[in-house]
Amino acid sequence: MRTRTVPVLLVLLAALGSGRAPYSAADREVFQYSTGATRGALIYDYANRWVEIVGSEETYLFEETGRSNDTIDLIDRSRDVGLRVHAEEGELRLPNSTAWQPWQHGKWIKFDELPSSIRFVPTDRKIRLAYFVPKDREPIAHYEQKIRVVMKVVADVYTDLKTQGYPSAGFTFETNPQGEPIVHLIRADKPAQHYNGAPVFDETKHYQRVAGDIPAEVGSVRRHMLMVFPETYEPGPAPIEWRGSVGRGSHISTDGGVAIMSAWMLRDEFCATSYAEEKKLILDATPISGRTAFGTRRANSPRFEFIEDGFGATAHELGHALGLPHDSRAATDVMGVGFRSLRVNFLPASEKKARLTFSKENARLLGVSRYLVADTDQTDNAPPTAEIAVRASGGRPPSLEVSIKATDDRGLRAAVFYDPQNDTVIGGAELKGKSQFLELKLPVNTGIASGQSLAMMLANSLKTRPKSGSRGVSLVTFVADAGGNIAVITAPVRGGDGASAP
Repeated sequence: MRTRTVPVLLVLLAALGSGRAPYSAADREVFQYSTGATRGALIYDYANRWVEIVGSEETYLFEETGRSNDTIDLIDRSRDVGLRVHAEEGELRLPNSTAWQPWQHGKWIKFDELPSSIRFVPTDRKIRLAYFVPKDREPIAHYEQKIRVVMKVVADVYTDLKTQGYPSAGFTFETNPQGEPIVHLIRADKPAQHYNGAPVFDETKHYQRVAGDIPAEVGSVRRHMLMVFPETYEPGPAPIEWRGSVGRGSHISTDGGVAIMSAWMLRDEFCATSYAEEKKLILDATPISGRTAFGTRRANSPRFEFIEDGFGATAHELGHALGLPHDSRAATDVMGVGFRSLRVNFLPASEKKARLTFSKENARLLGVSRYLVADTDQTDNAPPTAEIAVRASGGRPPSLEVSIKATDDRGLRAAVFYDPQNDTVIGGAELKGKSQFLELKLPVNTGIASGQSLAMMLANSLKTRPKSGSRGVSLVTFVADAGGNIAVITAPVRGGDGASAP
């Protein structure tokens, strides 16, 4: 039997009032409602998850907490909003209230009775691939085969988690009947300049505009993992690679995220149509005339450096979409600058070059991902919580004394400590059980160049109270549970006298 999450979808009024017998509790899939101009529907997605769609837009996610022959009980924990849905009407509970009030009138219908305006794709924990082409550009030849080659290389990087002793079933892609990963062609209705902002390039807006124009029939950034290659870069001369390039990834929810990486890597000089041919290209040092790779900044950079920048960055940005922070402590780390050395994974063993890695801290986060570990608890929708205190400790170099009390209703798995001042992980711990208290001392002399290192900030914090309105020094903690939920908690760093670090 097919499962779906609970959405509240806005739907047409046409079928309301049908004389059909009410569905039994086990058969309830979609509650269609309408009040005046407000039309929607609640849709069952998978396990205990429901989705609400208003009009044609996905709005809220709900968790099913109870079911009887008369009623299905739902809650949106992020807003503390409850719904009770009966055969022909629903009730609403607002935040911080125990009172129930009338919500919507409607009826239960089958999933295939949804109107065509609602393009609901059930959550399936499969990586979805898309090639994004603005209206003033044309798709490159063989884009499907090329994107499959890119993702084969990327998937291999993540499969290496097994050699590090962490669970990983590897990625599962959305596939066609032949078993090949599907590559959705998105033909945007706006020109490339709308996305890349030329001649004033803005990577943040570029990313947001591409992500915002992903059609619902391709996937939802909150319920699917999307890897998108936009054909939005400018083909002319550039000081580094190509102008209008974009590479970013965002973790949206336990089930959802989106990574975007410019399609210049799909050019014939960098991307083959078969994995066997790509392995040859990534070892090819032929200079690319007139182009400079980002990593080394060498004019007429060798071919393999562009492939590392493109293919490696795809693995890196997908890591962000899966919930990983930067980790710059090791030269081989995928979530640091290690992705720019992707070529080492293809060198013969005789050269004794270390393969790319994920730090043990980030590997623990991947070890509960619903996209890599099949037995991750998919009914667990409540993120863990934690109380965190951080104090700057004296010494040379200074350190952070961290206490963490973490709790979860199912089971804790990991804590990862991230220094936002230097943009890197600085430590972490494995967590077990439903409650755990730890005290740790974390190094802060990461060796990363910055205008004012965290070590300097902490040293100052031992002597000076912050000025009013100061942003202060902070530590960010990622806490993961057995369901793959990741809570991100920011705590101020206190000086030795208890004052916040400046």
